[in-house]
Amino acid sequence: MHEYYIWFLFFLLGVSFNKAFGFLTVVGYSLQILKGSEIISLRMVHKISEDVEFLRGVKYQTLKDTGVSERKVELTKTVDDRIMKNWKELVIRNIINSFPDSYRGSLDYQDWSGADKYLKSLPK
Repeated sequence: MHEYYIWFLFFLLGVSFNKAFGFLTVVGYSLQILKGSEIISLRMVHKISEDVEFLRGVKYQTLKDTGVSERKVELTKTVDDRIMKNWKELVIRNIINSFPDSYRGSLDYQDWSGADKYLKSLPK
């Protein structure tokens, strides 16, 4: 009878180990998915930023071509620079805030320039 208790304990230990190992595996996969999502999000907003910068150049050239004064073009650039700076910081802040508190500390950036450096350090 005593032998059955030992086998039962081994059975419980096996089940517990299986559950713990399964949980750790799921956590590992979840972290990989989270990291992948982070990188994809950063690359998307970086590409959007590049496209907006290109379109801004077209906009300023069009303003000049249509006879808008240099002063007004410079004023437009100043306003657009402020809007883009605010947008970039807001996007990065929202990306950071979308992560669980426990993961935020492991992010390699806290602002746009940090995110840009982080992206450049990644392999293509």
